[in-house]
This record gives sequence, C-alpha cells and structure tokens, in this order.
Amino acid sequence: MCGQHKLIFCLLLFVVISLCAFVPQGNSASNLAIGKSYTVFPPPNYPLTAAPTDRTALTDGVYTDAGIIWTQKTTVGWQETGIVKITIDLKKVAVIDGITFSTAKGNFGDVNYPARIGAFVGPDEEHLRYVGDLAATVDQAPVKYQTNRFSLQDIGAKGRFVLLNVELNGRYLFCDEIEVFAGKQDRGRVGRLSPEEALRLQVDRNVLQGWVEQMQPQLSGNIGFNSRLAEITQRLRAADASRDDTRAVEAELLTLRGELLRAQFPGKAFLLEPVAPWGVFSPVSASNGVPLQEIALSLPQGGYDHASFVITNLADAERQVSITLAAGTAESPLVSLYQIPFVQSAAMEYVPDPLVPLAGSFPLRSGESKMIFVSAQGNKPGNWRNSLTIAVDGTKVIIPIESKVVPVALSKRLALNSVTWNYLDFEPTRDRKAVAMNDLFAHHAYVSVLASNSLALTDTALPDLFRMKQAFERQQGADKILLMLAFREEWVRTSRGKYQFLSDDWKKWFRTWYDRTMKMAVAAGVRREKIYLYPYDEIDEKEIDQFIAFAKWVRQEIPDVRLYATLGRKESEKALPYLDIAQVINDDAVLKKFAPGSAELWLYDAKGPAKSLSPYAYYRLLAWKAFLRGYKGIGFWAYADTGWADHPSSAWDDFDGKYPDFAVIYDGPNNSIISSRRWEAWRMGIEDYELLTMYAKAKGEAAAKDLAKRVLERTDDVTQADAVRRKILGELSNGADAGQMGAVSK
Repeated sequence: MCGQHKLIFCLLLFVVISLCAFVPQGNSASNLAIGKSYTVFPPPNYPLTAAPTDRTALTDGVYTDAGIIWTQKTTVGWQETGIVKITIDLKKVAVIDGITFSTAKGNFGDVNYPARIGAFVGPDEEHLRYVGDLAATVDQAPVKYQTNRFSLQDIGAKGRFVLLNVELNGRYLFCDEIEVFAGKQDRGRVGRLSPEEALRLQVDRNVLQGWVEQMQPQLSGNIGFNSRLAEITQRLRAADASRDDTRAVEAELLTLRGELLRAQFPGKAFLLEPVAPWGVFSPVSASNGVPLQEIALSLPQGGYDHASFVITNLADAERQVSITLAAGTAESPLVSLYQIPFVQSAAMEYVPDPLVPLAGSFPLRSGESKMIFVSAQGNKPGNWRNSLTIAVDGTKVIIPIESKVVPVALSKRLALNSVTWNYLDFEPTRDRKAVAMNDLFAHHAYVSVLASNSLALTDTALPDLFRMKQAFERQQGADKILLMLAFREEWVRTSRGKYQFLSDDWKKWFRTWYDRTMKMAVAAGVRREKIYLYPYDEIDEKEIDQFIAFAKWVRQEIPDVRLYATLGRKESEKALPYLDIAQVINDDAVLKKFAPGSAELWLYDAKGPAKSLSPYAYYRLLAWKAFLRGYKGIGFWAYADTGWADHPSSAWDDFDGKYPDFAVIYDGPNNSIISSRRWEAWRMGIEDYELLTMYAKAKGEAAAKDLAKRVLERTDDVTQADAVRRKILGELSNGADAGQMGAVSK
C-alpha cells in the first residue's frame, strides 16, 4: 500500500472509530427509547443522583461506567418511595421486541435489585398489555457491589408507550438507563388496561403467585391437586388482558384449597385454629391442625393482652359467619372483637392489618380463612370467665375466654416516651383531630409534634396565630411538645427571606416569635417546660454548623430553652452536646457513635412501606431495644401519614401509586379511627418497657436485661415477647395479696 493510500486508510479508520465512540451502548440503532421523553412517579428523591426535574438521564444512552451509580448524576434514584412508575413515549407506534433496565445493588449501601419490574406496552395509555417481568429471574444474593442490565426479550408487540412498574426491594431504587429495542414480528395482541388497571393487575398477579407458592407444600404428594394447581398457575401467567382473569384465578385457588381441607378434615363445616396475633397470615396459610379450645389472656391492671384465631370455611359454597361475645361485668376486663381484612400495601402485597370492630355477620368463601383479633384491657385483679359464640349457618361453637388480671398496676403515665409525629393535618386525621389525640393518648403516645405550618413562623396574620393557639389547645394532655421549626427550608429559616439566618435582625425576630409562642402556649394550658424546639429533622453534615451556632446563641439568649433533634446522618453526632433530647435512627452502625452523655437518648425508625413491616419485630420490639440500651424514648414515622397535601391518599388503598403509606390508623365511619395490628403492637411494646422497668427494680437490672436479650435474639419468633411478659407478670404478682387472686369471677 502506497503512502497516500495508507494516509487515506488511516483517516477513514480514525473517522469510523471516532463515530463509534459517540454511539451509546446498547445498540442505539435499534434502541427506540434513546432521546425519548418519559415521566416518572413519584419524582426521584435521592440527593446524589439526577435532580427531581430531570427527564433525560434514563434515555440518553449514557451509561455510568465509573464509580458507584447511586453517587452519579447520570443515574436516577428513589429512596423510601412506593412503586415507581416510569412511562416512556416512543412518539410513534413500533414493534417492540426487547426492554432493558440497568441498575445495581450493594450490601455496603443496603441497596438491592428491584423486587419486580412489570412491563406493559400499548399503542396508547388506555390499551396497555402486560408483557413480562424484567426481574423475574434476578439473583438477589447480597454482594458488595454489582451492576446488572435486566432484560426482557421476544415481546413481539406493537406499542408507542412503555410502562414499567418497578417495585423497590428495600429502601432504595436506582436506574442508570432504559432501552426499548425494535422488533420485526407483531403477534397481534392488544391490551385494554389503563395505567391504574395495569398496576392493579400486576399486584393481583404478584399476590396470587404468592398464594400458589404457599399452597404448593400443602399439596405435597397429591398428584391430582398438584396437576390442577399447575393448570391454575399457567392461567395466571397468561392473565394479561384484564383483572377479571386474576379474579377467576383467585376463586379457583380458594376452591382448590377448600377441596384440599375437606379431604383433610372430613365432616367439618369450618375450622377454628389459634394463631399468634402478631404473625404473618394469608388467606391460604396452611392449617396448623390445632383446634381452638379456649382463649387465655394475662393482663396487668390498666394494661392489655391480645389473642387471635383463624376461621376457615370448609363448605363447598360461601357461608355467613357471626361471632358474638357474652356480656361481661363492670369489673371484668374490657374485651373487644375485631375482624382483620386484607388491605393493599405499597409493597405490592395484601396484608391483614386494620382492626375492624366485629358487628353482625360476614361472608366467607369456600376455602377462605379470616383472622379474628381479641383484645382485652385489665381492670380489677382476679380470674374472669367469658365466652365467644361462633355460628356458621346454624352450626354453633362456644369458645371460653379465661382472663387473669394480676395485681400489678400500670401507671397512667408510663416511663417510656413515645413520639409518632402526629401531624394532624395529614389524612386521615385532618377531620378528626380530637378523636386522634384521644387515640394517641390511649396508646401511650404522649409526645406531640407541631408542624412548622402551625407555628406562625413566616407570618403573624391573625389566622396563623389562631391556628397556633388551636394547635396548643389540642396538646393539653401531652407530656412533651416538639416544635418543628423546619430550618432546613430556607424560606422558613429566614422568615420568607426577610432576615439572614442568625443576623441581629433575625435574632430579634426569633426572640419575639419565641416569647409570643410561649405566652400563647401557657394561655392554652400548656406549661412552658413541656416545650422543646426542634430546629432540624435528621441533621446532615451541611447543617451541623448552622445548628451548633443556633444552639449556642439560643441557650445564651433563653437559658431555659429545651432542644430536640433526630440524628442519624453523617456527622450528626456532633450535635449531641447541644441537645436535651437526641432521637437516633435505629441502625446499629449509627448507634455505636452515640454513647450516653449530656443528652437524653431516644430511638426511632422510619422504614416503609409500613403495612408490610412486622407488627412484632418493627413496632413492638423497638421498646425492648430501647430498654436494653437504656434509652428513654422511641418513635416511628408516622401515626397518620398517608400522603402529601397535594396528593392525599387513603390508608385503605396503597395501590394508587401516590405515596408509600406510613400510617398505622385508618379512617372509620362517622369520623372514627380504625386501629391496626401494628398500632396495638406499638402500645404493647411501651407496656413491655414499663414491666421490664418494674422487673428491674424487683429482680435487678441484669435480670431484666437478660430477658430483653432473650427476646431480641429471636425476633423471628413472634411469641417470645408475650411469653416473657407473662413470666414478668407472674413473678411480679407473687408477692401480691393472695386473696386478691383467689376468687373466680363470672
């Protein structure tokens, strides 16, 4: 080759290589999504990745090749949200053959791959069709750090819109890039789902697939039943046209379960079986084979105990069930009955959570089970008898209730502080504020938080002052009131930009606000010493210096001021010497940094989606951990948070995709409040702490902590706390007047 030809060849090679360098990864020639617009809900909220307003990072063809993807602006991230919905508009209808979703996991950051990525394709947003789960075969084993490009191939569908419903597996979700590849063959199938229907279809499929997996061990060795279950499973996989398909599959699964149970328990119309009140339960949970013979309760005076049982319809048709409680006396324990319906969780599950007061009868399909919750509050010491009558279409069973109220009385104000961030402007408490406060106090939650919008921080108009006065009046029964100043928000910190933070004018303004607020609180019946300033929530490293400067000034300016903050972010332990109360996130790695010192230490947690969290391990046992560590308070987010002000949601339906529901209560009829298993478990934990404290005084602190360790070492056994509680009650009551416990009352 001559020199001139070599030069031309080299130039051409250089041009080709240069052009290739600008071609994004993923075969962009067939990537229909590259450069296309998309929408996401909820908005991205992880601070180290792309901004919430970004609408290019997922389809720009640029992959994050260096560094951890959740620290890069080329990646989109979500933290503690519900289902993430990503809709890509390809601008024109095309045959779609494949979809990829690039993400990462890493155990050092507690980041997991998504649990599911449901994919839907359609020519418009009202004719979507389910085409598969990109994460169906994902390896979720923990690793230090790993990226992966999930792929769904051989779709063969025409569509302009691609909808991905991505389920978080833990607290975080990150996506680097999404690709949609063109195909040649359209199989001619068009869906008829809207985005909302697509979401619900995905949930139904997930739930029913879980039912199938639970039923498989129950059918072990039965070839006929297994064959029918396989047929039903196949129909479930093909059920992508509408929710009617999944409803039909649900009915078939229950019918099959009914036949199986009738074969196991011939001649029985229904089953009654005891179950732990805090355990996992589903409509197709395996029978435990233990008949319910009695309900035994053990209670302190003024305290609670709970029991649960499951009723299962064994008939070949739907039956009506009624459960009635015999009347008690004025001195006997107050016993209440609840049925526990299954409700939707933002974790794409159906969970038994709300405690709906049992009144009248309820239907039960063939093969279906329902969990019944029995709650009792102790009054006068003694052994008390009562009974339940359970009737199913004329067949009646009477179950005795034996309640032992020991002569161990709980104080009206228990030792452990409990805060649940009871912002009463959230749904569902907005229209039932007085009812909510009574419910909070009844569950030993005597620490209240007033949101910044109730404190007239940015305005002094009469309506704002009146709202603050009303807020204080509602808190008259609280032990402590935390004033959320929300200094993270600049417009609050500067009083709508009027004053530079901590300038002389600002200090004058703040002192005036503080004095006016204290006068208003006292006028509303709230003592000054109950009030704590709450300048920052979860102080981060950028705010530490601001907080310390404020704390030093305000303590010098107002000697009796009290300061509170939640801590857990990087370097937040530096705030500890300046606080009266430091509430620390429940993370063992973080807790190591917070040795007992000048500030009183409390624990808190803020995980979600909340309905899928264990009533026992997450809610009840936080009090046991606080006792073991010597902490004086606990808290969780949040009592009533079911959504933002502009995106109100219902605790009864978490599949609206608006917000992950954190609330432990539900809106009831006539402005009432419906409790939950989680909320009752929280109250039990606070009482457990009190009983452990009493036990420590009687038997020694080491003995009490040994009991707490025993429970915390077996968090998967939801009966441990109740067993230890009964042990404590028994030992504490041994020295009581035997005459108090001798008679049997009716």
